[in-house]
Amino acid sequence: MVEIDYANKVINLYNPQSYRYRGRGEILPIKMVDNYPAIPATVILPGLKPVAAMFVIDTGAGNDIFFHSPFVKRHKLLDSKQETTEATTMGIGGTSKIRIGRADKIGLGRTVIANPSVHFSQATKGDSASNFSAGHIGNGIFRQFKKVIFDQTRRRLILEPNTKTQKNTRTPEYKFDSGKQALKIPIEITERNHIFVSVRINDSEPLRFIVDSGSPSSLLSKHLIEKLNLKVEALGEASGAGEGTDEAALVGGVTIKLSGVRLFNQEVPAIDFKKLEASLGQKIDGMIGYDFMRRFVFEVDYAASFINVYDAATYRYQGKGQSFPITTEDDHPHIQLTVTLPKRQPLTGKFIVDGGAGAATMEFSSPFVKKYNLLKTVKIIETKTLAAIGGSIIIGYGRGKNIRLGRFQIENPIVGFSQNKKSSLANPKIAELIGSRFLRRFTVIYDDRRRRIIFEPNNNFAQPE
Repeated sequence: MVEIDYANKVINLYNPQSYRYRGRGEILPIKMVDNYPAIPATVILPGLKPVAAMFVIDTGAGNDIFFHSPFVKRHKLLDSKQETTEATTMGIGGTSKIRIGRADKIGLGRTVIANPSVHFSQATKGDSASNFSAGHIGNGIFRQFKKVIFDQTRRRLILEPNTKTQKNTRTPEYKFDSGKQALKIPIEITERNHIFVSVRINDSEPLRFIVDSGSPSSLLSKHLIEKLNLKVEALGEASGAGEGTDEAALVGGVTIKLSGVRLFNQEVPAIDFKKLEASLGQKIDGMIGYDFMRRFVFEVDYAASFINVYDAATYRYQGKGQSFPITTEDDHPHIQLTVTLPKRQPLTGKFIVDGGAGAATMEFSSPFVKKYNLLKTVKIIETKTLAAIGGSIIIGYGRGKNIRLGRFQIENPIVGFSQNKKSSLANPKIAELIGSRFLRRFTVIYDDRRRRIIFEPNNNFAQPE
């Protein structure tokens, strides 16, 4: 019988015939599945019903939860309302394609662990494509416990909670340095309306990160992998506004720290930012994406050039701004607004709130442009090719008549018309985006927990385009 003592980093071996367990840990039955020990667990993915199944015990795997491809397909697990990242893993027998996301929680008996990472196999052959179990539970889960005891003789697995952390839970993902908020975090707003903030990765020196609500995932620059000795867990591709993809490395064990608040133990893709740096004329060490922002109430004060970050559970809004409902799809915040183009009836559509689109007041996707023949009455003033994640984007710019959002109206706005045939700028489901030239007129409060964004007009609101 084997006891892994994670707290003291030792392994103890006992005679199974004489061993008697006298603790109060969680006891789970072990069932042999195709000669592998497996335990029952329940996984809850965003927007899906709980999935209860048998999972192989795999302390040799560093991940949290791994689903075999037949189980993924049979239960339509990738229909979950979350953004996943494509990656390639190395193992015995070669490489394998996976998608990586997060579950809301995993239940092991009475024990519940929040926000575990989940790997969804895309394999067509090998163990990862087998049907004998749902998948495996890896060491990322088991190391959350003080001890894990394998009692094969009695067909049981015993999990002793780590009392140094919260009982029967994973250590909280984030922590404020003081109270439930981090206030007046300074930001730099460039001439092109991009927001930069100082960030530390693990215990690094201050780094220069762009803040982008239009990016579903936070990102690191690849040069930080060697510089900070970061652990690469998988290789894959990253897509964005461009028509292609960029090579990416998935980095694990990342702590992201802004002044006054830290987010622990994240898996963050790392890409090469050189083309984007050249286009913007700015050094970029990484990107704070909407996956970070939506964990909190995230307030951007464009006029005062600072950010406030609040604990979402305890936040109460007491200002006089106007609140608008949002939907979060593919980890993008979407909002409904109305735009009027010259000699056209008003058009209402769904737009991404994209604080990383510095050149844009509003942009339309190419399918939306084509569907409503938007260029019929608009004169294109200028066409630009811009660098973006995944390649480049081509956008023609003209003038609209007005944009209306609730009680707010902006006259004679600059409007972009995407010419991309692929990527997020060619999404037929949405009109496209509102960018920083629109957002800079407000203090913008992202409150994803309550499915809303609050707009407070500032002194720049009436500034002409």
